[in-house]
Amino acid sequence: MKCKLKVTDVSTGMYVAELDRPWLESPFLFQGFTVESRRELAQLRESCQFVYVDIERSRPDLQSKIQRAAVLDRGRGGSVLSEEAPAEHRFKSIKRELARALDIRQKTSQYLEVLMDDARMGKHVSIQGVRTVVTELLDTILSNPAASLWLIQLRDKDEHTALHSINTAVISMIFARHEGLGRDDIEAVGMGGLLHDIGKVRVARSIIHKDGPLDDDEMAIMRAHPEQGYRLLMQSGGVPDAVLRIVRQHHERLDGSGYPDRLVGERIDPLALMVGLVDVYDAMTGDWPNSPPLSPHKALAKLRKECAEQFGNERIERFIRCMGVYPIGTVVSLSNGARGMVVTQNRSNRLKPVLMMLEDPRGNPYRRRPLVNLAAEDRGGVSWGIQNAVDPHEFGDDRLRSITAAESLI
Repeated sequence: MKCKLKVTDVSTGMYVAELDRPWLESPFLFQGFTVESRRELAQLRESCQFVYVDIERSRPDLQSKIQRAAVLDRGRGGSVLSEEAPAEHRFKSIKRELARALDIRQKTSQYLEVLMDDARMGKHVSIQGVRTVVTELLDTILSNPAASLWLIQLRDKDEHTALHSINTAVISMIFARHEGLGRDDIEAVGMGGLLHDIGKVRVARSIIHKDGPLDDDEMAIMRAHPEQGYRLLMQSGGVPDAVLRIVRQHHERLDGSGYPDRLVGERIDPLALMVGLVDVYDAMTGDWPNSPPLSPHKALAKLRKECAEQFGNERIERFIRCMGVYPIGTVVSLSNGARGMVVTQNRSNRLKPVLMMLEDPRGNPYRRRPLVNLAAEDRGGVSWGIQNAVDPHEFGDDRLRSITAAESLI
């Protein structure tokens, strides 16, 4: 049970569950904390007019005082006892959006599996159906991009192709929005991202899922999938030209090293380069045969180091700014030995994201998984820094999936 109290009624020993403003605009490290010092009381009074105090998590001898203060505040026209925190709270908003984003993601995966099966049987692709799906995905992105990026961590080896296509579509639309593109272009990269690998329906599953490296003949078949996808969509009819170019050109590279047409520089559609860059990034972070996943942070570093000639330095740097130095879903180790997962970015400091804590400095798992704003200082006036990003396989892929799935249902 939470009570709305004026900050002048708050005392040490009370558990402050919510503020009257976004938590990132406050000086407090943790989301939710017990007031333990006069310094924290002073910070509260400087930052807020009222707060929400959790009765059960406050010191027992203060519970009646909290209830009396809440009743008195109601008599002065304030709020009554509340079961919920303010609806505008940024992180509650993320968790509310997760359920909706997860539902749309699952429906999109099911739709895409049916679409691919139909394409294998020679049926035409309904571009209107694809447009409807992309519109729903885009609406969730516009509502809360953090929720969409969080769900990218949910991967299933049995749905590799479908989920990779969805991830490519979602991240491409987020990147396009970050670039300031109009809605038509954003929808085009969404449709192109969703359909970029549709030509693989013409590739044998034994090649796609082969455990070892492909031989020359198999590689030639695999590299034909952009042109196969282009022809398939041309036969279906009604597909926008921008989407057709994305599907055909998403493996083209600025230096001419790509395929199928070995295009160079400005001959490649910028939207195709955008989707191609995202395609590579998601492949790096995915668990593909013979290719263990990189953490999002290390994947961005690898793009910067190895792919500048293929995609251009400026485009890669803009993508890194879009995703954040430590992208959502990255597991990081802190300077004090604790570990947490990035759940959202600090716009003013990309090196200081917000974490959901997973393990304390001794390696013990947190029961409640508190949120920590690294841009704030702890009670000793010390800021927590990120020491390094943790590879998914080091932390445990199954464990990460269970954490992400559990949080998405909150």
